[in-house]
Amino acid sequence: MQYCTECGTEIHETHYYCGQCGTRLTEEDSAPTNTTSGAVGTGFLSGKSMEYLSEAVDTGIDEDQPGHAALNPDMAAALQDFAVIGSIDDIHLLEVLASGVEDEYFNEKETRLMLLGLFRLVRLYDQSFSTEWEAELSDNLNEAMEGAKESLEDESD
Repeated sequence: MQYCTECGTEIHETHYYCGQCGTRLTEEDSAPTNTTSGAVGTGFLSGKSMEYLSEAVDTGIDEDQPGHAALNPDMAAALQDFAVIGSIDDIHLLEVLASGVEDEYFNEKETRLMLLGLFRLVRLYDQSFSTEWEAELSDNLNEAMEGAKESLEDESD
């Protein structure tokens, strides 16, 4: 039996992903481990990436840290999803990323702050790995972030 390296859940030998947290498993994943990150179920980011980014806020980007290498595949997969959304002509990216002021799910201030954090995370990735995205996607992300900031400021007033 193998165990997830991120959350320690026991995984059946025929599975390639953890059913609890979604981490991709490798041949070496054979013993339970404890993650030092409190982030379990972090969406598309692994615990290693979350821990690295938490430290990078205070200390800056350090390419020698193991979390830096773990961040690349996590973000690459997420950015492919963003690119697909951004390339759909019928849907404006701002409508997808900054919508929700009237939506019940996005009425919580904490949720909107998390969205702002996601925008900043994407910028950090771009700076760290010099991806140089298409200008249109980058412009739409900037526009969505500004819209989210304005919404938060209006709510605070």
